[in-house]
Amino acid sequence: MRKILAFSLPSLYQVSSATSIDFFKFLSEVFLANRILILGASGFIGNTIYKELTSYFDVYGTYNTANKALDDNNVMFQFNVEKDNINDTLKKVNPNYIISSLRGPFKDQLRVHQELLNYTLSSVDCKIIYLSTVNVFDGKGKFPS
Repeated sequence: MRKILAFSLPSLYQVSSATSIDFFKFLSEVFLANRILILGASGFIGNTIYKELTSYFDVYGTYNTANKALDDNNVMFQFNVEKDNINDTLKKVNPNYIISSLRGPFKDQLRVHQELLNYTLSSVDCKIIYLSTVNVFDGKGKFPS
């Protein structure tokens, strides 16, 4: 049975330290001995999770803006949600877990998440965890935009 896990975190600043510790404990138990791909690993939440998991697991990530320090390593892949296809990165990494903490235009995020879903459904053992923050709100209203 395939599962998609979803978490909505208002902000790590607003989450109590006990909740934050429980969340990372959950992640460490779930990901034991698995390959993890974090989409948006250079962002606030993605980078925090990357730093927490990288010492214990086989973790890969994506970043958007060119960064010399990241360009030459084998675990971070440059990915522009508006222009790039995620399938090349999925083939290189072959993840068991995909953590999505992407930002970008809704239509592009939708396209990438459809590609992730297709990959997950065709994979023997892959799961998606979708993370969202207050950034889904445009700040002009009370509802997601």
